Amino acid sequence: MDNAPERPDQPGIQPRGILEILRAGFELYQAHWKELMAIAAAVIVPLTFLQYLLSHAFAAKTEFVLRNGHLVGIHAAGFWRRAIGAVLFGLLALLVNQVLTGAITRAVASDSAGSSITFEDSYRFGLSRLGPILLVGILVGVAVIISVIPGILIALGVPVLGILIATVAGFWVGLRLAFSMPVLVIENKRGSAALLRSWELVRGLWWQVFGVLIIAGLLSGIVSGILAAPFGSNWFLRSIGAMIGSIVTVPFTTSVLVITYLDVRARKEHLDLGTLRGELDAGGI
Repeated sequence: MDNAPERPDQPGIQPRGILEILRAGFELYQAHWKELMAIAAAVIVPLTFLQYLLSHAFAAKTEFVLRNGHLVGIHAAGFWRRAIGAVLFGLLALLVNQVLTGAITRAVASDSAGSSITFEDSYRFGLSRLGPILLVGILVGVAVIISVIPGILIALGVPVLGILIATVAGFWVGLRLAFSMPVLVIENKRGSAALLRSWELVRGLWWQVFGVLIIAGLLSGIVSGILAAPFGSNWFLRSIGAMIGSIVTVPFTTSVLVITYLDVRARKEHLDLGTLRGELDAGGI
């Protein structure tokens, strides 16, 4: 890919190391935590509650019946109940999570370009791009699923080797396509064009991207687990704990993803703020 010349009249976006990207994510989160958590809560609260409600409603049940004078517990596997619940929730989650990711991505990119972060503008953008956002999410998911199929087939004969191959393939493809949503939101490239653009951007920088995102993911997982731990085993209380954990951590991980995307473009294309603002304006609603 040819490097784009830096515009002398616009400040360039300086490349950062892994720790600098994580620090930038923390600083952005600290400066705009109210707005980012509000954006996340609008989707996470109803979605998480519905997830736990469906899990509880479609879970296996134990029924007690009287047989020969003895009370016997019969465990109803509830396979079809769980399957239907999983499909319904999966479809709903796919829809709303993509809107959430698009909204937070737009907010973080706007802040990086010097504009304000607002709840209304972020979701107005996410909803206006619902079709393209959902399509990119589906294409990324399909690509990752296809990548793990050879490993799954090998696992039928050699389980350990097959699982290892499937895991590595899924991680590798997933990271190559990690920038698909920022590409759609910022550069307005849609469908397969967004995936191809992400694929090219990550080329040669896979380990850099992997290092940043895996550390951000681990930190978020630890924080989310700590926040959710005190809420016990009751499904309703667990849903509240999961909501809190996700509302706190999802904006951070998405912010780090967007900042990493901008860093890669700064390294490869000398991205400047003028170009970034122009792309956001061109893709605005």
